[in-house]
Amino acid sequence: MATKYRFLILLSLLVVIYQGCKPIADKPDPLEPKTDPYGCVEPPNDVFTSIGVDTKIKSTFGKVVTGDIDIKTDPQVFTLASKAVTDARIRDYLRCLAIHRDHYTNEQAVYLDQSISFMQTNPPPTPDQFLSWQRQNPFPRSPTPPSIPPQPPVTVEAEDCHTNGTEDCHTSGTWKVWALPEFSGGRCINNEDPIRMGKATDAALYLNFRGTGVTIIYRQDIWYGSLAVEIDREEVGFINQKGQIKNQAERKFRAGNRGQHSLVLRGSEATGVITVDAIRILND
Repeated sequence: MATKYRFLILLSLLVVIYQGCKPIADKPDPLEPKTDPYGCVEPPNDVFTSIGVDTKIKSTFGKVVTGDIDIKTDPQVFTLASKAVTDARIRDYLRCLAIHRDHYTNEQAVYLDQSISFMQTNPPPTPDQFLSWQRQNPFPRSPTPPSIPPQPPVTVEAEDCHTNGTEDCHTSGTWKVWALPEFSGGRCINNEDPIRMGKATDAALYLNFRGTGVTIIYRQDIWYGSLAVEIDREEVGFINQKGQIKNQAERKFRAGNRGQHSLVLRGSEATGVITVDAIRILND
């Protein structure tokens, strides 16, 4: 009996030693920069917070440069923009977004650099001083295209964006192709197997389009979640896909003027399947 106990104790010690020698899996470094869907190296969040700004500067900075945000009534926006350009990593990232996300022309990129240089003057300029500088140096808008008569809608299949992704239409995160004859083009994409509950946290679809708006075509189901819709970096609404089963359900969103726009669709809940069947680009 004593021999048996000694054997069990020895076996337990060997198990402990073996487990202690197993390599520890590498954990992602929260400070490691990552590349965003536009190919720009995004600094870690700690870089933003260390100088007193948050990641919202990604959407507000460009509007400060173009004059599309009223910094006279909200001077804090300009103060945060001036802080952002003090860090070279954030400055390079914002410039990359202007080129690859906002499609700045060469002239507009030069203007961006001039705006950043003015923000970096010492002592830092006040919002009123920046507004005065902008009045003397307005943002070089792209020429207004000639009037185009209404055109029939163009349909972009979500499955094509997923499987044949381009700079103008691609996906990120977890998506799967689901084939049914009832879908537009016979296929849609969703972020999980439709038989199981899914996580709608990392799936996103990006589309650059020219038109006046979009109609999102999707599948509705009692197990589904909610899809967030962003146009030109602004959240314009949500599509609650939970309901009685319906294929090719539709929801329309306007983009304002007929011109170049960006669309982002992403899951807006921690749980729930989301689907995107197709996107109909409006030109009316």
